[in-house]
Amino acid sequence: MKTFNEKDYYQPIKEYLEKVFENDHKVKVNIYETHSTIPKDIKDTLPNINKVSNYYSYKPDLIGLYDSKRSIIIEVKDDPLRIEDLYQLKRYSEITVPNAAFLISPLDFLEEELRLVKSTELEHICNYYVLRDKDIYRKKINIGIIDCNYSKENIQIKDINFYPEVSLHM
Repeated sequence: MKTFNEKDYYQPIKEYLEKVFENDHKVKVNIYETHSTIPKDIKDTLPNINKVSNYYSYKPDLIGLYDSKRSIIIEVKDDPLRIEDLYQLKRYSEITVPNAAFLISPLDFLEEELRLVKSTELEHICNYYVLRDKDIYRKKINIGIIDCNYSKENIQIKDINFYPEVSLHM
């Protein structure tokens, strides 16, 4: 059986989320792989993305566009999630100002870090902050754990279990 890496999850996650957003949230989201190159149409639609790609060389794994100027960013991991992964996504989110941010992996946080992430006293760990129209909004990072089947050649996602509940709009 093939050994899968992070990039092998991009297409199955893209397809799964596009379908879930359309069916469950009635929102048509177009998700692009952006880990190596950010397409011009995303840069034209989201001016803040130029800050990431031109000045900092950060590239979220996937970026989704919906409702003409709304966006999501998705960071994918293929190993157990870590607090550092949250901070990487917070950095991307606070620069690119998405409407929603997702951290997705087939493996949850290890027990010690999971307690921190789920702690009510430390809930700010899973937040990012965006400035829109002179107001600062606190947004929650959507953490998703993939439930999937592996065949010899591909990954089939059965479900992505999110905590907290997914929120797309501000």
